[in-house]
Amino acid sequence: PPFQKNSVAMNFVPRCLPWSCREDAGNYELVLILANPMESDVELQLDPSAFNGFSGGKAGGYGSDWSPLLSQQNVEVSTSPFSTVIPKFLDLTEATEVFEDEAKQLQQQDDPDVILDRKLNKILVRLRFRKVESPPTPQDASGAKAGWAFFIKMTMKFSVRFSAEEVKVHELQLVLSLRS
Repeated sequence: PPFQKNSVAMNFVPRCLPWSCREDAGNYELVLILANPMESDVELQLDPSAFNGFSGGKAGGYGSDWSPLLSQQNVEVSTSPFSTVIPKFLDLTEATEVFEDEAKQLQQQDDPDVILDRKLNKILVRLRFRKVESPPTPQDASGAKAGWAFFIKMTMKFSVRFSAEEVKVHELQLVLSLRS
């Protein structure tokens, strides 16, 4: 697989890592760490509720080819879409105070219910959702408690400097699959 634990891609692809998950009376909170390992800021747009109520038709510009995958979503995500900036990775310990000031300015713009904390090039994001009851399927006949599954639409925009004159802007559109 291209993204193994020690993959070189971890050094230049922003990461999304699950940190914790809590359940309280059928309501869940999933906290993710979003980390930027690059030397440029990443503009992030996250739409956790993009696939709520997906019923096999076209959702969010995704055609029927996505139906078998997206129909596995069995939760309703209540976290609203949001956008933010994840600051660039800094390898200089002497300059961290400057970047901490930038992070504090960004934190003032954050919704504290969604973005829990920032530390240099990392943010903690809380997603809230509840499981939607669905009719049992033959796979559920084992009696095992079915887990939750949902999808998030994420757009990341960042620039890569190849030389002093050459800078390319990249925009990635991703669909993340999260499941228990």
